[in-house]
Formats: sequence, structure tokens, C-alpha cells
Amino acid sequence: IKTYLPDAPFTSKFDKTMLMEILLNIGTNALDAVEFGGWITFKLENLGNFFKISVSNNGKPIPLSEMQHIFEPFYTTKETGTGLGLSIVYNYINAMKGHVEVKSDEKETTSSVTIPTEVKI
Repeated sequence: IKTYLPDAPFTSKFDKTMLMEILLNIGTNALDAVEFGGWITFKLENLGNFFKISVSNNGKPIPLSEMQHIFEPFYTTKETGTGLGLSIVYNYINAMKGHVEVKSDEKETTSSVTIPTEVKI
């Protein structure tokens, strides 16, 4: 696991419970995708009025045919699980007036969450 943080600290106001749930679900999916010897990267960026958290891994890619369904409730490709993790992520990010983007190819999958630095819920 690697982490990349901004050189200068910054302040943000957001719902701690929502952000914890977002990171838990995205991080769990990354962990489930990698095999022995794989890597996961967490990157935090300060974008001024927004901050961006990206979680990347070199595990099994998400097929293009499944990409359109990953935020749907109860959609899963796993043998265990409810299929609610990314649906919760999507709903929380929308509630926080943010944006989520997932890119996946044979080399890596990256889930990026962009959230205003001051969230009013």
C-alpha cells in the first residue's frame, strides 16, 4: 500500500461518517481485486475548492460491460457481499455535491472521488 499526500496541509469540512464509508467501500473493492504481490495506492490532492481522493490498484480490471452497472444497488460480481458498497459511495458523494469516476484497464483500476472542501449537508 502506498500513500501520496499534498506537500501543504489544507482544511476541509465534510461528514466524517460518509467519508469513512466511501473510503471503506472503495478500499475494500481495491483489496478484493489485488492478488498476492499486488499494490494499492491512496492519493489525496488539494484542488482549491475541492479535494480529490484516488484509490488505484493493479488487480483484476472491471470489464467495460460491467462498468455501467457498478453503482447500481445489489449489483455484484463477487460470490459474497450485498452489491451495495458502490451504490452507497455514489449516493454519499452526490449528497456531498461531489463526483466519482472509475477507470479500469489491464494495468490498473482507479476510483476517484472529488468533494468540495466545505460540504453542507
